[in-house]
Parts: sequence; structure tokens; C-alpha cells
Amino acid sequence: MKELDLIAAALQSAPRQAVLATVIRVEGSAYRKEGACRLLLPGCCGVGVISAGCLESDLEARFPRLWEQGEARTLVYDMSSEDDLSWGQGAGCNGVIHVLAEPVDERMRRDWLQMQALVQCGMPVLLVKQLTAEGSVARTCYLTRTGDAFGNWGAGIERVAEEAWRQIGQSRKSGLCRLEGAEGECYLQVMLPKPRLLLVGAGEDARPLAAFAAEAGYAVTVADWRADACSRVHFPQADRLFVGPLSEVLAALTWSAEDAVVIMTHNFRRDQEALHLLLQNKPGYLGVLGPRHRTSRLLKGEEIPEDVRSPVGLPIGAEGPEEIAVSILAELIQTRRRK
Repeated sequence: MKELDLIAAALQSAPRQAVLATVIRVEGSAYRKEGACRLLLPGCCGVGVISAGCLESDLEARFPRLWEQGEARTLVYDMSSEDDLSWGQGAGCNGVIHVLAEPVDERMRRDWLQMQALVQCGMPVLLVKQLTAEGSVARTCYLTRTGDAFGNWGAGIERVAEEAWRQIGQSRKSGLCRLEGAEGECYLQVMLPKPRLLLVGAGEDARPLAAFAAEAGYAVTVADWRADACSRVHFPQADRLFVGPLSEVLAALTWSAEDAVVIMTHNFRRDQEALHLLLQNKPGYLGVLGPRHRTSRLLKGEEIPEDVRSPVGLPIGAEGPEEIAVSILAELIQTRRRK
């Protein structure tokens, strides 16, 4: 979701001319899947990634015409051809990619920023676009779980909202579908808050993990009882820093299935305290740094629960803080994608 934050920031400061390009359908393999976005701006520049570079180049060349036409349109890129002039040549793609290109008017800009403000407050927002037979956009709405809606959909939104949330279901995968109460195909995309990662412990090995996770789109919180270790000097990319007793920090937090915690204080008693508290109120992902026999000792010989990652991280033979951070972040991403 970091990409959406960057696009929202660009919409706030960008010039009036902007075109939003969204991957709405992928047939076969592609570098990015449905939901990938790029905000095209004047001067052959933009924010966001939708391919390995080939689609961006073409869209940037089309930008003046897309803006002047003033109407959304769907562009189809066939990456499956193997000749040297094909779109996917050398990129390893082998699919057909449908990209919705929408000139951003003031209404769309305002709605997008409102949507992003809700997401940043922890509220998922479902984006629904009804497409015309020609591949343009007939109407758009933004829906929250609490029943609020905005956009230009108009009458019948209540019926469509219920059906849209049902369709997106647990998979939360973006894509095209048919909705009862809406003519033609609709594009659905759920905008989720950043997943949260809490690092219990502010040692030197927590620093690269915090930095890498922030770059990957996590909202990172670091908690430690040592003020000199848990500081902006060492964790400039963290969203929040907590200094104080771990029991107070953990008692103040609530978890969702998207959230993750890694215990890494390197202090046996502190790790034991944190693990005991977190087993009573588990996040979606709970990992403990260190060998498995140490985690067993933290649990006083009790069996380690299956959903506790010990040792934390994928077994890639990592050595040193940076490599260990990569292994942990890889496991975090793998776990989220499999849900």
C-alpha cells in the first residue's frame, strides 16, 4: 500500500494534469497483478509501477493524448508475442494486460484523497468502477464497511455495495466481475491500511528490519525500555516508537490478522515476558528471534505453538543483521500472501 500513499501525496502536490493508470485484468503471467497503479504526470514522469518498464514508457508517450481526450479508456497490451518488437520482449512476461487510463479531474482527485485519509485511519475502502462496453468508466463509488459511500454512482448504491463487499470476500483480490444492480463489468479494488509490524526490542539487528519493512509498506512500531536505543536516530523510518515497560506497551495495542510482531530484545526475561503477553493476545504473525530451543526455554519447556515462528524468518542461511532482516521480511510477505 505504500504505492497508494505515494500516489495520494503526488495528487496533493501534482499539477492539474494527471492520468491514473490501473491494471484491471491480467491474462497469463505479468510483472504486476490487478490493482497495480501508476500516476502519469507531465514530462514523462510518474509515481507507481505497473510493469518492468515497458508499459510505463508507452503510457508516458500517450500521456498528452490521454489527458486531452478527457475520458477514461482501457488499453490492452499483449506481452505474449516472442518477436523482438513485442511488449514483453526480454521482460519474462507472457500475458495480456488490460490497463484503465483515467484523466484525473477535480472530483476524482478529491475522492481519492478522501479515500486515502480513511485508509490511513485504519479503515478499509472498497473502490468500485462500472465500466462501459467501450472500456471507459460509467460511474465510480468508494465504500466503507460502516456503510458510508461517496463518488458519483448515484441511485442504487446500497444494493451494489452489499454485493461488492460479498464479491471481494476474504481474498481481497482486485479484478473485474459482474455485480447485481450494475450493467456490464465492474472493477473492484479494496484499499487496505498498511499492515503493522511491531518490533519488541530496539537492538542493532532491529534497525535494518525496521528500514526494510517500512520500504515494503509496513507501518513499523519499535518498542523498548531503553530510550537511547529506541530513538529516531536509529529508527528514522519507524511510524511509532514506544519507550517504557513492555507490559504497558503490549497492553495498549490491539491486533488484526494482518499485523505482525517480532520479539528480539536479546534479553531472556524481557523476551519471556513479551511472549507470555502476546500468546494471550496473538497478532496474525508472531515470531521469536533465536534458536528454537531458546524459545522452548522461554515457554518453560512447554510445546511451542504451531503459529509461533521459531526461529523467525525463512531458512535461507542468513548471517548478520541485514540478511536476517531479509529472511524475516520474506516470511512476513509470504505469510500475508498465503492468507
